[in-house]
Amino acid sequence: MQMTRRTWFWSVVLLALLASCERHPLSEKVPEVGGEEEMVQGMTPQGPQAGPLSTEAPRILAPQSVSPVAEPSRSASGSLPPGMKAPRLAAPPASLLSSAAPLSAATTPRILWENTSSGQRVVWPMNGPNWGGESSLLPQVDPAWRIAGSGDFNGDAHADLVWQNLHTGQRVIWFMNDLAYSGQFADLGVVDPAWHIAAVADFNADGQPDLLWTHQSEGHRVIWFMNGTGYSGHAALPQVDPAWEIAGAADFNGDGQTDIVWQHGPSGQRVIWFMNGALFEGQFAALPTVDPSWVIVGVTDFDADGHPDILWQQLSTGWRAIWLMSGAVWNGIGTLLPIVASEWHIAGTLDAPEETILEGWVQISTGLHHTCAVNEAGQAYCWGRNQFGQLGDGTTELRSRPRLVAGGLVWASVTAGHNHTCGVTTAGDGFCWGNGADGRLGNSSTASRPTPQPIAVSGGDTWQILTAGERHTCGMTPDGRAYCWGHNFRGQLGDGTSTNRTTRVLVVDDHTWQVVSAGARHTCGVATTGDTYCWGERDSGRLGNGASGTAAVTRPNLVLGGHKWTHVAARSAHTCGITTSGESYCWGRNNAGQLGDGTTTLRTAPALILNNHVWAELKPGMSNTTCGVAPSGEAYCWGYNLRGQVGDGTTGNKTVPQLVSGGFTWTGPVSGGDEHTCGITNNGVAYCWGRGTYGQLGNGTTTSTNFPTPTRVASPQ
Repeated sequence: MQMTRRTWFWSVVLLALLASCERHPLSEKVPEVGGEEEMVQGMTPQGPQAGPLSTEAPRILAPQSVSPVAEPSRSASGSLPPGMKAPRLAAPPASLLSSAAPLSAATTPRILWENTSSGQRVVWPMNGPNWGGESSLLPQVDPAWRIAGSGDFNGDAHADLVWQNLHTGQRVIWFMNDLAYSGQFADLGVVDPAWHIAAVADFNADGQPDLLWTHQSEGHRVIWFMNGTGYSGHAALPQVDPAWEIAGAADFNGDGQTDIVWQHGPSGQRVIWFMNGALFEGQFAALPTVDPSWVIVGVTDFDADGHPDILWQQLSTGWRAIWLMSGAVWNGIGTLLPIVASEWHIAGTLDAPEETILEGWVQISTGLHHTCAVNEAGQAYCWGRNQFGQLGDGTTELRSRPRLVAGGLVWASVTAGHNHTCGVTTAGDGFCWGNGADGRLGNSSTASRPTPQPIAVSGGDTWQILTAGERHTCGMTPDGRAYCWGHNFRGQLGDGTSTNRTTRVLVVDDHTWQVVSAGARHTCGVATTGDTYCWGERDSGRLGNGASGTAAVTRPNLVLGGHKWTHVAARSAHTCGITTSGESYCWGRNNAGQLGDGTTTLRTAPALILNNHVWAELKPGMSNTTCGVAPSGEAYCWGYNLRGQVGDGTTGNKTVPQLVSGGFTWTGPVSGGDEHTCGITNNGVAYCWGRGTYGQLGNGTTTSTNFPTPTRVASPQ
């Protein structure tokens, strides 16, 4: 049964008295309800108009002064814009911060406060529509920067903060780790300061937050559709009388579409537009008219009933109130928040995303600028660059979040090459897709394919593993035979020739193999005898046979040292392996310290990795980086680190193993691409770090900002 205004009034009085002893008298401080729903001037069902009411269709305006940002950029130094330097922590007034207890990532929703004179920001975790009594302090920034909204822009299940500098027009996204600023950000560029970000919400239902801009003096509103932190397009809303302001955005009618809340300052009228994506089709709901001194400052679901509620603020008195809503209808119930010092204003809400991070990954592989992985259900997903169809989703569109590989196959493993990908199904069938040049897909063709193509085989053979190199691919059958196909200029197919092959050819010399690994322009394998052999280009000593130079080695050559091996992995211009005694060695190019021997000296024979680590997995990357996983599950990386692909929080090269930050326990190999690295933890969560320009980190961004620590792979797109 709906409360009367008088009943609600005394209910909030009681709540106020119980919650705080610092209350002001309630006389006429609570939002007052006006008459019945009525038509709002300038906002008709046919669409809003700038002038008198009219039956004309809304005029869709696309203001030229809002320039699309093709890709977020950053300053040459990689630093934050002026006024957003390293966070300065300062104690907030006692009247606002009652405690500084850490907040759980699951605590939602939260009210975000800002002190517009000092630049301090504080978050209140709420217990339903009531303050829970705890607070957390955010890093302090220049007061010229204002928080415009929050949303999960990198797909890690943490709400990130969108900042705008209304003087300079700069906009920046802080990537947050719960309530801690991660130190990573995306620069959205500079937009005419006359434009303000009025709301952050997902308007096109792609699972990624978009930006709603307003030009208040002219009444223009435009939605930027975002792909993580990258601009992907825009839509202009109907032009509205500038006296109407956007107060928030949320799904009020439960149709899965984000609706827009408007407020008319002079009259106190509030209206909800029911949206169809970015289209207003004339359906709306008028909220009760409220004293114009009350302003809507946030919309979120405070009472967990599945309906967004409305957060009000009256700056003249310091009162804040919450209306609990049932869809677009106020149910007559509200609550008051404690009074705080007058210089503190509510900037909005900081809500942890509802999306859960996908778990259950079991295997991951990194290519040049893309990544692929298999989950425990046998589904394969890929993300990153896709100009040749290497993601296997039937398109050539870049993806910054995991995208299901087409075909409905059940996969045992996938392997990512430079611009192609291959995989083995649980039935032992082999498929490849992406760039088909030189015959690397193994399907008797050199054409590129955006969906999995079966490898041409004879005799009904099945595959145990496939391994994709730079421009060639190799595979091993369950009985230990090794085959290769694709580019063969340096003899990397091991068939005794340097002729390219569009179908598989047997590696010569009658070895029975237990491991085969394809590198950039060479291949290595461990025979069942424990001997390791390499073939292909010997430049930089990558074959480990004591020689260098560009001569082609067209058949397996024994790696020097007299060791017996259990594992070998070839990648860029270096190779690494693990012996039966547990020692680990690398050989080949060492310009960035990727051999892990404490030097940058090229090695044409195996060199011991320093620091006495025992490795369960060892894998070189495409960009002169190497990573290993210890039996304890700790991951270490070393070598080239310009983009943070070592994962220790720095961007300097490392000549000895460095612990990957985060305290995670890793399973399986940690795999390095060109300038990014990925791995899977023991709870089945995938993380990537390093360069993310092409979406290869899978965290929903294509930012040019480096990620030198692990960032979680988002749920599929």
